[in-house]
Parts: sequence; structure tokens; C-alpha cells
Amino acid sequence: MKSVLLFLFLSFSSLNIGNACSCGTFLEFFDNTYVKDYGKNCIAVLDSFSYAVKNDNLPAETGHFTLLDTLSEMKVSLSLGQTILVYGQNGLNCGALIRNLAVGDTFLLSLYDGFIEETKNDTFYLDGCGTFYLNLNDPEYIDWTKAELQERINGITTNTQELSLAQFITLFPNPATQRIFIQSKKLAFQSIQVYDNSGKLLLNLDGLETDNQEIIVSQLQAGIYLMQINTLEGTTYKKFLKS
Repeated sequence: MKSVLLFLFLSFSSLNIGNACSCGTFLEFFDNTYVKDYGKNCIAVLDSFSYAVKNDNLPAETGHFTLLDTLSEMKVSLSLGQTILVYGQNGLNCGALIRNLAVGDTFLLSLYDGFIEETKNDTFYLDGCGTFYLNLNDPEYIDWTKAELQERINGITTNTQELSLAQFITLFPNPATQRIFIQSKKLAFQSIQVYDNSGKLLLNLDGLETDNQEIIVSQLQAGIYLMQINTLEGTTYKKFLKS
């Protein structure tokens, strides 16, 4: 189950993060300067909940997570598959947070480390006063990949820029059977990558410098694929169906 969750796909829609007090939107997470520049960002499954950690001598909500993947530099001793402790509110800050998360769900977390001196390498803090997590089990996010999350977190592609670039790019036919064409009104493509639904890179076209590109897709199995299109003006994404 966890190996499947490692490659969960997400969509471009707005986020529903349940009843936690840190209610926010998809864009609020990725527009957060802390998340982009300082957060310890990772993908993890919530295994259990307790009050194992104390914050200011008060029991703090503590999530026991299995670390599936990282999207920024974490602590040196961490390895994928190990358990990390993520503690949250102690009643003095923004209220309940971790206890509202569903055990078994997978989350994109933006964490603090070293927030309390005595915390160990496997212990982090999840701030409840903002948008610092996304629930990746929402069915509307089925088309997102780790690569897209990484691009967002790095601040390479803002929502405004992506919409601006996307309006100048046409992908057809879609669905495609043998080949697919990518055309642009104003942009020159530098490179194009195609990923499958596990985030695996299948096709890589580099050094293009063209605004009209044909890609042979007859060798691909039927399914939904993500195309990453890189231009001098930035990066955007298009999805297509291979029938």
C-alpha cells in the first residue's frame, strides 16, 4: 500500500484539507515563502496519533508518519521508509491540527526542524497557523506527480506564470494514438519530457528550439500521461490521453 502511495498523483484543483484550523488553499501552500525556501518538505503516511511529545511542558499532538519521499533537504540521518514524529499544537497556538488528520492518508508536509532544542533527528514540528500540509489522498489530485510538486515548491512555476504560458501552447490530437503535436503561438520549446502515472520519465526531447514539435507516442501503453514543456519563459505542464 505504502509503495503505491509513494507515487500518488495530484490534480490542479483547489484543496480540501478537512476540519483543521489551518484551513487554506492549494495556492496558499505553494505561495508560502517558508514552504519554498525554508520548509523541510516531504511526503509521508500518517500511521498513528498520540501525545508522545511535550511542547512547553504541555502534551502536544504527535503524528507518527512513515517517510515516503523528500522534496527538500531533510536531516542527514533520515532514510525513506523510517518513522518520523511530527508534533503540533499544545492548545496555546492555533488549536487542534494533527488529530484532525486521517490515519492512513498520505500528506505533503512542510515542517520545522530544531524548533525545540531537545527534539531528535526524527522529530519535526507542523505549524498550525498557516497552510503547511496538503492531503494527497483527495481524489481530485490523481493527476499530480512528485515532479510537479517539486517545481511548485521550488517556486519555478507560479500559478500566474503557468496559466500565462499554457494559453500559448496547443496539444493535439488528445486523445492520441500514434503521434501528438505541440504547437505554440509565441514560445520556443527548449525541451519536452513525458512522465507516466508513477512519475517515471519515459520520453525526453532536448535541444529543440522550435515552436512546433511532433512526438511519437505509439509505443506508450494506454493511459494518462504528463508532458512537461520547458521554454525560455518558464515551464508548464499538459496532460494527454494515449488511447
